Amino acid sequence: MTNPTPYALLDWDFTGGITIESLISPVINLANCTTAILRCSTYFDHRIDSYTAKLVGSINGGATFPYLIKDYAGSDFGPGVESFNITSWAAEQPRVKFAWVYTGGVNRIDFWAVDNIRVFGLPGFEHDIGVTEVRVPSGIIPNNTRQRPKVIVSNFGNYQETLKVFCRIDELYSDSAYVALPPAKSAIVKFDEWLATVGNHTIKSYAKLINDENRANDTAVATFQVVANTWINKERALAAVKTGGAITATADKLYALTGYPNMAFLRYSPEDNQWRRRLMMQSEELL
Repeated sequence: MTNPTPYALLDWDFTGGITIESLISPVINLANCTTAILRCSTYFDHRIDSYTAKLVGSINGGATFPYLIKDYAGSDFGPGVESFNITSWAAEQPRVKFAWVYTGGVNRIDFWAVDNIRVFGLPGFEHDIGVTEVRVPSGIIPNNTRQRPKVIVSNFGNYQETLKVFCRIDELYSDSAYVALPPAKSAIVKFDEWLATVGNHTIKSYAKLINDENRANDTAVATFQVVANTWINKERALAAVKTGGAITATADKLYALTGYPNMAFLRYSPEDNQWRRRLMMQSEELL
């Protein structure tokens, strides 16, 4: 089935034909890990019953999948992040696999999307908190927008912990927030807003748990870029677009038709981060 998205997706199909679709992980070696956690981003939206949709696990390289991690049938989830403590059966196992399995008519659900799959296998620490991901800001964002930094913090230990998490952007922004986490759980921690300024920036977040036994996962660092907001040249945006606007791309160029009443044909110039007006009949520009 063709997938136009950047993530694994089982999509609705009006034909309603029966399908058996499985997203199966490679073999994961957790032989030296006494703690094991599976985390992923999920969006599940169902329509009617009469299907099976399960996340299952294996310890024999996929020969069988006897471990039910979650049954999605009859309920919706997401979009959101799920964390599963799989220590009871996956810890210290050298041939672990996971499978997201759907059986039934493809008109029974709207979609099932899975992304950002991660497995954390760590030695058995009693107290261990880690900042596992920087969610916001990331990638390329527009200038002069208010961004609220968000990070994911996970508890890999055996006890509930209450701690302070810090966030810094370059040397100009600093904030902190408290979080309480049960064992084998993750949470999104949010900080105060930061006003984006043009340039390349570094965000650093770290957890401060006094009795943390594993400092290797305390800190997460990411870089991102803030660019000037030049989606359409200002002089071309004086009148509202009423109809006919469009955008398309070739292998190395980006084009926009501003639509009526502007009727400008623009090509993006990465050299100076500007949109340049092109002649409507200049078809060679699309080659």
